[in-house]
Amino acid sequence: MFNPTTNPSRRERKARDLSVSDAPAPVAGELCEIDSSLVLAGDIGGTNSRFRLFEVPNDAVVEGQNVPGTLVFEKIYPNEEFDSFESIVRTFFHETGVEDCKPAAACLAVAGPVDRNTVEFTNRDGWRICGEELAKSLSMGPVRLINDFVAAGYGLLTLDEDTETITLQDVPERPTRTGEPIACIGAGTGLGEVFLTACSNGVYEAWPTEGGHAEFAARNDLTYELQKFLKKKFNEKNRVSVERVVSGIGLANVYSFLRQAQCDAEGQPAAAGSQLMDKVVKEVDEEILNAGDQAGGAVAKNTGRCELCALAVDIMFSTYGAEAGVAALKWIPKGGLYIAGGIAPKNKGYLVEEGNAFMEAYYDKGRLSKVVKDIPVRLVLSEDIGQRGAQLVATRLLLDQLQNVAQPCISTTEAAKAMLAAQACSALPPAPAPARAPCCPRLGGINER
Repeated sequence: MFNPTTNPSRRERKARDLSVSDAPAPVAGELCEIDSSLVLAGDIGGTNSRFRLFEVPNDAVVEGQNVPGTLVFEKIYPNEEFDSFESIVRTFFHETGVEDCKPAAACLAVAGPVDRNTVEFTNRDGWRICGEELAKSLSMGPVRLINDFVAAGYGLLTLDEDTETITLQDVPERPTRTGEPIACIGAGTGLGEVFLTACSNGVYEAWPTEGGHAEFAARNDLTYELQKFLKKKFNEKNRVSVERVVSGIGLANVYSFLRQAQCDAEGQPAAAGSQLMDKVVKEVDEEILNAGDQAGGAVAKNTGRCELCALAVDIMFSTYGAEAGVAALKWIPKGGLYIAGGIAPKNKGYLVEEGNAFMEAYYDKGRLSKVVKDIPVRLVLSEDIGQRGAQLVATRLLLDQLQNVAQPCISTTEAAKAMLAAQACSALPPAPAPARAPCCPRLGGINER
């Protein structure tokens, strides 16, 4: 078992009769004669970088919700303390003790759009991560970058639904068939949406979307006024994104709208007759105005003290449910629609109580209301599905390599070079290995639902 505090050197590993490649970059299984390999899973946000290192048996199989591997080290690093992302990874490798035996595969879930296995951070000046360049610079196995909510989509495949989800809508009369589409929508700092499809070999793949930036649609007079307020606030002529309402920042936006609806520019009560007259609670209002990026959390925690806060949360969850219904119509996810993100599990009552605004808005789809009622809906309680999804992808990548290495007439060096070349930043995303089934050839078993 790998121990980061007592990691043997490459020479010591040879002394234990383990045949090890002399190549500087590790190859999965190192000629398949070592019984395990290391994989790295990362969750890279604008503020922090979270890493987990796993030891995976080389004969492992990914099957069902179980992702093989033993966690051997994990740590969170504040990005502001480093001048580059590579320096964070080097620090992690040093503290883990794997400088002489780097991970054979890695997957990094990043907060931003991934293009050709590369991401550029908008809130970290000059930060750019390219999977191929990182692997080459650190002499490690191939590195795959995926959007953080795509990682959450893969993480759905690891859930124990009996203990890690709450059923919001069951469809017992319609048994779920393996291979049905799956979708997920999740509000936190922003609003993410992802969908998964199964290939002919039963393997699910997650696909990125920017659904959180689709149009916010007003559903009554009050939200129509909210829409006009947001267009003015964000200098938009025709539309605003639904994320402007359904997110932590969005909740603060809704409160700001309700507050100004009965206050003038100086914060004084507006003219008599306002429907929201005298609803501002001064102490709560000051807390929210001084909360900065945490203003949404301040609104949520004061619903018992402030009617405006309570109304703001109701509006957000109603809009959240309406957008979940839109996701259900777009993807018809008969394999399940999952509600994830940081907001929902912390506020379960708004989704599970009878007659709640979320589900009422979800069902309110006019002529197609019957369609959304035929889709299982589940609330995800676990907030680490992004890291779990990155682990799953990294493990699949490792097992892909192992099978390639095991094929006759293909050296480990050639297999590693081929894998890295397929992920070059100037190329398209990795192509399926030709030896596999023609659709979505991820090795090492399947993640069936």
